[in-house]
This record gives sequence, C-alpha cells and structure tokens, in this order.
Amino acid sequence: MTKIWSPTNLAWFINRILVKGPDDVPNVHAIQDQIMVKSLSVFQGQPVPSSQAAADASKEVPIGPQPKLIPTTGIKIYDEIAAAMIGNPLNPPDPVLVTKLASIGIGPGKTPSTQSNDTIKAALQTGITEGQKLIDAKVANAGTVVNRWLLTPQTGVYGADYLFRAAVTQLGLGANIAQEALYPATFTDIERRPLNGTNNYVIHFNPGQIPPVKAFWSISMYNNISLFVDNPINRYAIGQFTQGLKNNADGSLDIYIQNAGPGKDKESNWLPAPQGSGFNLILRMYLPAEQVLNGTWTPPAVQQVG
Repeated sequence: MTKIWSPTNLAWFINRILVKGPDDVPNVHAIQDQIMVKSLSVFQGQPVPSSQAAADASKEVPIGPQPKLIPTTGIKIYDEIAAAMIGNPLNPPDPVLVTKLASIGIGPGKTPSTQSNDTIKAALQTGITEGQKLIDAKVANAGTVVNRWLLTPQTGVYGADYLFRAAVTQLGLGANIAQEALYPATFTDIERRPLNGTNNYVIHFNPGQIPPVKAFWSISMYNNISLFVDNPINRYAIGQFTQGLKNNADGSLDIYIQNAGPGKDKESNWLPAPQGSGFNLILRMYLPAEQVLNGTWTPPAVQQVG
C-alpha cells in the first residue's frame, strides 16, 4: 500500500474517476464498488479498537445539501473553528495567529459565541461580514486573467496566505496543486460582458492549440448558483472524451455554447447553456503539460457570435 501522511487528525479526500461516456458508466460503477474506507487494524485482520465507531457499510450515496438551504450559523462559526483546533495544528505552524485568536477568546475547545462579552461578540460578527467582503474581492483577483479566464496556478500551496486559501475554497473546494490539475474559470466573454444564455458563444482552439495535457481536459457549464444546467442532451461538460467531438478540416476545434441547439452538424460540439440567465465555465486540465504551467499556452477567449 501507499502511505499518505496527514498532519491533522481530521482529513477528507475526493475520489475522481474518469467517465469517458455513457457506455463507460458500468465500468465506473464496478470501480466504485471496490472503493471502501476501513481502519488499518481491520485491513490487517486485527480487532477494531473499542473507541472506534463502527463504519456505515451502506453503499447508498446521500444527496449533498444545497448551498441555499444551509442556514447561517452567525458567530457560532467561531465555536466550530475552536473545536477544529483540537488535534488539528496549523501547517505550517503560526504561533502569532494562534496568539491573536486567543486574545479574542478563540482557542481549542472554547465557545466564543457564549463565553465572549458583548463587545467581542459584535466584533466577531463584524469579522464575518468584513471577512466575506475580503474573500469576494480576492476571488475576483485570485490569479492572473488571460483572455478573460482566471488562472490560479498557485492553488493547493498556500502557506500562511489564508485569504487566498479561502478564496480558492469559495471557488472550488479541494482544488489540487497545479501539477495535478488546473481549473481556469471565466464569467465573461472577451468584451468583458457577463456570460448569459440569451446569447450564443464559441470557443475556438487554433490547430495545435487544443489544451495540452497528459491526462484529459474538459469544459464544464454552471449556472449562476454554481449548479449544472439541465438540458435536452444531458451534457454538462464537453471535452477530450466527448463522443463524436469533431475537429474542423484544418485541425482547429470549435465549442458552441448556447441555449438552443446549433444544428445537427454541430451538436457534437455543443455545450448547452441555461435559458436567459447567467452562467460560468470551468476548463479542467488534468496533468497539464509544462506549457500550461509556465504560461506559454493559454485558453482562448469566449467569443459572442450571431
């Protein structure tokens, strides 16, 4: 087995499995059925420690909560931070930050929402409001904008840059380091106009300029609340393994982004957009080539057409 070290007691992971098309789904299900989580002692055939809760063996995958249905916790969020500080040290260590937090009642096992005086409680609430403004501003400037795509090659390596970490978390929780995957995102066309399903767009890759990757690439469509867009052809992303994707005669590639179908001859290259509302696109490049990482290759702009 391969050992993966975690610096904290709490950890989480994401399994990503490539699906090359509808015909590939049974193969993916077979792989999923072989993925399980169990303690090392169980793996080695040893008795489970009595302090360890029994794992839920159900294969049923619950539907995740919708962001708009999650109630705000107010300053109780600081209680959660304090609870998480038990057994989960900062990496790298930051004693100056820990001391600052302690000065306003935030520390391992404390409950600032109930133990703090009214002045500090008000300040904590202000911190939430102002902190969100800082995060939103950082999201808008979290990397380098090229052809209206936001490139953030520093994802996954944050050090003590907590604001950048928070911005990436808001953009895409669990983002990999750039050498594993890069996720340029765009919310506007080349003229800086917000993307909207009322309009028709095209992304044109010149010959030899299709995303250079060692694994695969795709472009995903999200509506203005970051959910996939229902559409008549059940297509939520388009890319390297999209069945029937057609290059032009000169080797270039056009991706058509619009609400209504572009015609039968172009449907293979169509990524459906929501009807009359805003959306954004994420270009995912897994194991990007060196020219992506060093910036000599950049994604082409989204062009409004028609």
